[in-house]
Amino acid sequence: MNLSKHFTELIHGEKEITTTRIIVLTALFFVIFDNLKFFQNVLVKYPFNFENAGFLISLAIGLTSVIVFLLSIFCLKYTTKAILTGLLMISSCAAFFMDNYNIVIDHHMIQNMVETNWSEATDLLSARPRIA
Repeated sequence: MNLSKHFTELIHGEKEITTTRIIVLTALFFVIFDNLKFFQNVLVKYPFNFENAGFLISLAIGLTSVIVFLLSIFCLKYTTKAILTGLLMISSCAAFFMDNYNIVIDHHMIQNMVETNWSEATDLLSARPRIA
C-alpha cells in the first residue's frame, strides 16, 4: 500500500486509527516539534557527521521509545484522548517558553512554578506584542 493511499484512508475515516498508532504519532510529534531547542543544542555540542550520526539517531529513537513506553502505560482505550490532549497543550506551552526564552525546564523550575503565588505570577507576565 502506498503512503498517499494510507493517509487518504485515514483522512476520510475509512481506516480506523488504533491507540498504539496515535501514541506513536504523538510521541514522534513530541520528539520532532516540542524538542527543537534541545536538538539544536545537542547539534552544537555534537555536530552531525559520520562519528556522531549513530549517537544522534539513537538519541532520537531512544527518546521516542521512552515516550511511547510511558504513554502506553497511561493511555488506555477510554483515557487516550484526554491524556494526549492535556499533554499536547502542556508540551506546546513548555516548548513556546523554551524556544522564546532559551531556557530548559527542569525539576527546580517546576517546583518554583508550583510554589509561586498569584501576585508573583502577575508581576512576571508581560504583554509584549509579537511581531513576526
